[in-house]
Amino acid sequence: MPEAIGSQLFAPCGMNCMVCFAHCSTKKACGGCLGTDESKPGHCRTCLQKNCAAERELSYCYECSDFPCRRIRDLDRSYRKRYGASLIEQSLFVKENGMELFMMRKAD
Repeated sequence: MPEAIGSQLFAPCGMNCMVCFAHCSTKKACGGCLGTDESKPGHCRTCLQKNCAAERELSYCYECSDFPCRRIRDLDRSYRKRYGASLIEQSLFVKENGMELFMMRKAD
């Protein structure tokens, strides 16, 4: 059974950090986008989406009135191609159904 995703492993952009190479490919796994920057690779520390949400004092991009912005749409296109999942759809699912149901669904 796959490891359940924790709420700090659901990135502001809607990415499931459990499938991110930075989380999965290192001996000391990244704590996720909402965790501390301590174990994150440099590109994760300077993530435009994460930092944009933080500047707007939001936890998740879907809370923004501009969602989905161009940055999210571009990242969504890449994520769908790479992982077969949509950041926008995942974000809207969490917005409509809550993090707990998303986490339970991803643990199946």
